[in-house]
Amino acid sequence: MKNFRTLLGLTAMALLPMAAQADMKAMSLDELSAVDAQAGKYSLSAGSLSLFTFDTAVLAATPASGAYQLVNTRAPNLVPTVRDRGLTVVNGVVLPPVNAAVRTTLIASIPIFGSTVADMVTPIGISFTP
Repeated sequence: MKNFRTLLGLTAMALLPMAAQADMKAMSLDELSAVDAQAGKYSLSAGSLSLFTFDTAVLAATPASGAYQLVNTRAPNLVPTVRDRGLTVVNGVVLPPVNAAVRTTLIASIPIFGSTVADMVTPIGISFTP
């Protein structure tokens, strides 16, 4: 259970850039799509299981300030760069120990089918699909 709570905490950290975007400006779907590599879906998956998907198009309905347009005008690559680096850190550094712990726990706790179940639910990762 502790590993699951850790995973939830790490997932929340990975989703912080999206929360920051939601606070920046209410955008139409066209405006959101116009931002280079911005429109898309964040997906949290565990092996072949899709756990959660967040479509950035819902940000169009959020009220906020003009900070996003200011950031996008002055540094159009900032959000995609932060997103890519964040996903690299989460998937390459943070989640491998969680994957190993989940895999070991499942193999040890389920006598015959442990490795099959472990293969089905690992690796856990977050992806972005434009």
